[in-house]
Amino acid sequence: MRKRKATANSQLFYRSFELRAAEFDEKSGTVPVTFSSEAPVQRWMGAEYLLHDKESVDLGRLRTMGSALFNHDRDKIIGPVTEPNIGPDRRGHALIGFDDTEDGRTARTRVKAKSLRGVSVGYQILKARIVEKDEVYEHPVIGRIDGPAFIALRWEPIEISLTPVPADGTVGVGRDATRSLDGIEIELVSPPPKEEEVMDKRMREYLESRGLDAKATEEQAWEFLKGLPKDDQRMVPKPEPKPEEKPAQGGVPSASGRMTRKLYDQAVAAGELELAVRLHAAEGKSDAEITDAILAAVAIKRGAPAGPGKPEDKKGLAGMSDAELAGAINAPALMSFKD
Repeated sequence: MRKRKATANSQLFYRSFELRAAEFDEKSGTVPVTFSSEAPVQRWMGAEYLLHDKESVDLGRLRTMGSALFNHDRDKIIGPVTEPNIGPDRRGHALIGFDDTEDGRTARTRVKAKSLRGVSVGYQILKARIVEKDEVYEHPVIGRIDGPAFIALRWEPIEISLTPVPADGTVGVGRDATRSLDGIEIELVSPPPKEEEVMDKRMREYLESRGLDAKATEEQAWEFLKGLPKDDQRMVPKPEPKPEEKPAQGGVPSASGRMTRKLYDQAVAAGELELAVRLHAAEGKSDAEITDAILAAVAIKRGAPAGPGKPEDKKGLAGMSDAELAGAINAPALMSFKD
């Protein structure tokens, strides 16, 4: 897993919920609020999920200095936020009290009159996991999350506000649709393993016999292998050798690319692809040997003498000795086929 380091950023994300004014407690002068959940919210980078695992939510700030605001205005403090907690329903809950101030008394009256009926939380995301398009993230409780998605692995609620009208849960009060991801530690999925790093089937079966979960990912399998005792590592079967692919019938080079593109292009240009494929696949000739054979075949097809000398002194290829033919292959007139 690759990580992108975080930089300082004070911008907040926002989510909104409906205030249940009917639950106002006259005796304590508080009203219970729900301020967070794991329901996805659409953002520019995909569906955003706030994980509510025990280690995911930092409630320290709300517990020590939490205050309820009016409509996110830091100059309008309504009262204290008390008892913030993550409930068994995997939601954030708290109690909001009302100060004996003009803003506190006004807010209390408006909550009871149901004219203040929205709750909005501002929060910072400290660490997140980006799920790319066509990628799937599996969470043990939430289940399958399809990308593109943005999963807050660790986040912190900063302030809770009461608002006149509960905002659309997909929009949020004060939400900046293009909110920067600066300030967030981002986890990015590692690139897929290279072909030679893909675990061999026999190796995988052996690791499973040693305790590897059959559902383990490729990355987890390699990590499991590293954690085995050295004696066990020596017992891991070596990968099966890959069978060499032969050229397809009809003179097409093999998919494995063992015939070089340069040699293939030379053979096609000379009209001797069939010869090149036969020498390459059936006889296992080297590129240099095949190139020489192509040059010789081209010279024969031309029916012209090769090599230096006066035209009247040149011989046809049929009458040339092996030594003369070898010299003709290196003649300047044919050198272009070797480039």
